Amino acid sequence: MRRLAAVVAMAMVVGLAPAARAQLVTTQVEFLSPPQGAADLRAWSPQPGGVVTGRWQIRVRATSSGALERLAVRLESEDEGVTPADQGPAPRVYSLLAPTAQDELSFEWDTATSTPLNGRYRWVAEASSFLGAPTTAVLGVLEVDNPPEPPVSVSVRLDGTTPVVSWGPPAEQDVVRWRVWRAPAGTDSFTPVGMVTGRELRDTAAPPGGQIYAVNAVRRSPATAGGVASQLSAPTAPVPVPGVVASPPVPSPLPTVRGVPQPAGTFNPDLPYALPSGAGASPAPSPGAASIGPSPAPAPASHPAAARSARSSAPDRVRFWVAGILLLAAGALAWHFRRKLLSGR
Repeated sequence: MRRLAAVVAMAMVVGLAPAARAQLVTTQVEFLSPPQGAADLRAWSPQPGGVVTGRWQIRVRATSSGALERLAVRLESEDEGVTPADQGPAPRVYSLLAPTAQDELSFEWDTATSTPLNGRYRWVAEASSFLGAPTTAVLGVLEVDNPPEPPVSVSVRLDGTTPVVSWGPPAEQDVVRWRVWRAPAGTDSFTPVGMVTGRELRDTAAPPGGQIYAVNAVRRSPATAGGVASQLSAPTAPVPVPGVVASPPVPSPLPTVRGVPQPAGTFNPDLPYALPSGAGASPAPSPGAASIGPSPAPAPASHPAAARSARSSAPDRVRFWVAGILLLAAGALAWHFRRKLLSGR
């Protein structure tokens, strides 16, 4: 009976009293580091546009001239097309039979899980009483800028003589690119190799020798135009990059004399040089070009008799016939004097 009388009395108050709105006050945002360490709890009042990472404790206090009916807090994105995975804590609903004029709602905000995408977010608190319309308070827009996790399953293989670095998919949805680093095996002197949007890079500029590789991810950032980068991944096993083997120089063909190759530096312009077998004929000189040294004579005939016949000239034949005539004349004179000597006896 007493509870029924209280309900009737409250209904009369609601019907006769003027409308009264709940008043909402955001008191503070506290960083938990670590979450279970109350001694390390530090308070921070974020300014609009402040950058947040990690885990935070949010406390919202609501007061009303009448009894509170409902208190709720939700997370909203300021970026178009982005919806947080976790909309916020469950709302608190109050009973008219146990009127409450003020209350405090405290909850944890893990920016890595509640906001899987980096971007601009705001917390909106809303309180309403049994006596009037709801009142809204907004915690200023904050920029969530968590770095990505380092890439996993980073490996390197050789494709011919080119190292090919690859890695696994990212843990975050808004990783936009990866940067690859190289260091000599046995050191940690990493230098950047290149940046790609896919999950593989061919290091065509790798120097010879053992090389190791590491990769870090770059995530979209509302605060930095170039993005926010992760730590380097674990380095790969060394890969032996082979050196470039130079081709040996091609020796110049040696000239030949009567089919015998001559060593370098023994050229004699008075001898008939021939090109090596299969080298082809010498190119004809350009019109107007000055000739340097005598032109090589044609190759000698392969048959010795043919070669001798080819080398016989007209003066040689004249000398041969003159010598023959002189020999015949000398023989005739000798025969004539021999007969005179015999007849004089």
